[in-house]
Amino acid sequence: MSQRDYQNLLMFFEYQHLPPKLQEVSKPFCNLTHTLVEILTPLSSGLDENPEFLTGLRKLLEAKDCFVRAKLLADKFREEMEAREPVKKVLRCNVCGDQSSLRAAADSAGVAEGKPCVMCSRKETLGLVGHYELVLL
Repeated sequence: MSQRDYQNLLMFFEYQHLPPKLQEVSKPFCNLTHTLVEILTPLSSGLDENPEFLTGLRKLLEAKDCFVRAKLLADKFREEMEAREPVKKVLRCNVCGDQSSLRAAADSAGVAEGKPCVMCSRKETLGLVGHYELVLL
């Protein structure tokens, strides 16, 4: 390995050219790399002659690239989730599926989940009891 190989590898840890969102992920790797160079330089006859150092740099570079891609995917996923319509939560009778009587009952009597709707409460005498369930629309 030559000094040129070592310096060429270090340039891939630079982050100033990246958008700010990616800089926050990449910057710690750059800082860590420079810290390791400072720590190991006095301990070695030359980092350009240390194969373990080059291997460590390559693996650190690979990890940095993985985390930058993970940030890109996380941002994409968040944007897709924000673009979707909000999830609506409603209570509905699990026997008749009625929501309008549920709304009327909830407005008038403060009906809670697990109680029969207005129509199904009339069927209780026949043994058919409806219960509210939470439904995501």
